[in-house]
Parts: sequence; structure tokens; C-alpha cells
Amino acid sequence: MTRPAPYASLALLLAACGATDWAADPERAFSGAVERNVEEDWGESANAAHAFRASAPVDDPRWDRAGMMLARGLEELGLSYAASLHYLDVAS
Repeated sequence: MTRPAPYASLALLLAACGATDWAADPERAFSGAVERNVEEDWGESANAAHAFRASAPVDDPRWDRAGMMLARGLEELGLSYAASLHYLDVAS
């Protein structure tokens, strides 16, 4: 039996947290993640950061910052294991 990645259901969880569709535009997703992070709207910030990372290339200079916003949002939501995976991803 194959085991799903620990954060495989993250998109479903975050999609339930907010109504904004960030996936359509990576630029808007990153801007939204930054704005929501400043406002401490952790669920929506994580949702937007996840959408950005899902659609942007890995070599985008904002990739790690989006990863940190995603990890911070997850941590603030009490999802410490998922947050640790994203912190590790940024660190490696």
C-alpha cells in the first residue's frame, strides 16, 4: 500500500478555509499571501502561498518566501507537522 504524502490533503483543507480562488493567477496569489500574512489571516495566507507554489516555477525568487508564509500559516493554525515539512523544504 502506498502512503500519501503527509500534506497531500493540504489543498483540500486550505480550500475549505477560504473562498478566494488563488490558483488562477500566481502573481495575485503571492500578493494575497503577503497581504493576508501581514493581516495575520493565517488560513488564507497559507491558502494563497500554497496556490502560488503549486503554479510558480521552483526557480522563482519568491518560492522560498511563499514556503515560509505557508509554513507559518500552518503553524499558526496548529498544523505543526505540516508546517515542519515546509520549513524543512525551505531549509534544504
